Amino acid sequence: MHVSVQSEFFDFSAEIKNFSETLGNIGALVTFTGIVRGQKSNTLDYMFIEHYPGMTETQIKLIVEDAFKRWKICDVLVIHRY
Repeated sequence: MHVSVQSEFFDFSAEIKNFSETLGNIGALVTFTGIVRGQKSNTLDYMFIEHYPGMTETQIKLIVEDAFKRWKICDVLVIHRY
């Protein structure tokens, strides 16, 4: 399990490639990428995200740990960029 909360840009494709190479023989790799909308429609002026770095990472890890308990998951990579 790897959880990162960061402001730095990252290469999504490279992260998925590196992560998938560590997994071995798995049945599936599921990804999710979220993007803030509103740029084309001019309905979003700005987005302000406030977080407490240690608490944010801890809460994401708790969610991941719950997922491990509920489902048969091999590994998880979370990169949350703010």
